[in-house]
Amino acid sequence: MAEREAGRASRVAGRAVTPPGTRAPGLVRRALARVTGEIQRDGIRRAVLDDRRRVLSRRRAFGPGDLAALDAILRGADQVIPVREYVALPPEAHSPRLVVLRHDTDSDIEGAVRFAEWEAARGYRATYYVLHTDWYYRARPGGPPSRFVLRALARIRELGHEIGLHNNAITAALRTGRDPVEVLAEELRYLRQAGFEITGTSAHGDALCRALGYNNGEVFLEAPRPQHGSPVRTIVGQEPRTGRPLRCDLKPVPMASLGLDYEANFVQNRYYLTDSHGHWNRPLDVAAQEFARRDAALVFLIHPAWWAFAGEPLMARADAPTGPAPGR
Repeated sequence: MAEREAGRASRVAGRAVTPPGTRAPGLVRRALARVTGEIQRDGIRRAVLDDRRRVLSRRRAFGPGDLAALDAILRGADQVIPVREYVALPPEAHSPRLVVLRHDTDSDIEGAVRFAEWEAARGYRATYYVLHTDWYYRARPGGPPSRFVLRALARIRELGHEIGLHNNAITAALRTGRDPVEVLAEELRYLRQAGFEITGTSAHGDALCRALGYNNGEVFLEAPRPQHGSPVRTIVGQEPRTGRPLRCDLKPVPMASLGLDYEANFVQNRYYLTDSHGHWNRPLDVAAQEFARRDAALVFLIHPAWWAFAGEPLMARADAPTGPAPGR
């Protein structure tokens, strides 16, 4: 009888009622989570996400005028295609006015989604190389990619773009003591298991590359960098900020052994434009004039982190756009 009464007391209007004293710990945990930043969005701490958004919003060097100038060049091309399709084309199949469009996502996966949407709305298709060592990729060292990055990549793929891997394997190996080939193979396996067909990589120019004299593409036999020494060698040095010793044994393997067809920085191109560090390597208006005169493949490397969408403020830069004004 007492048990039945207790059961009736624990239900109100057909809904279970949590016994007194058991809700407080949950409330305390949520309150502590707000204080410590442990509330997550798809596996990434909300505090980290908010902080990165603030930082990125102060780095925008290209805005609506630049998008209009870029659009003018892309509209004048016979084709705008991802790197994978360009690699698969025999030279005789290249149209005389071909644009190959690629993006290194680096620190801004949300900006990559916005760029992918902008391109898809205009009928352009590109390649997006996701950086496996940046803040959004996983919340903690080790384990599969976060739901946050997988959802972003799924959206980019849904829009018709290629997904590739921004290869930072040697850097990761130096910092973890692992074999760089194993690092790369693991990241490829994670992404492929998540449903992404990865056939190409783009070597990431990590700051540690300059400090220790290597290129992340050197993990492949097909991408040697003789200026750095023997392809088979031991890379040693120190973490610049902490002085921690770093070491990595480099033994390159064929790309095909990892199911890969190309390394983007070794893809042949006749004309190359990049917005690295928030500046075009050549003035965009000059590039547009030259592209209009030449029968050549134009390869764009664009980093979404430098581009403003949705009214974000711009930082000043020397090569201000000279293309058409927004809306023209």
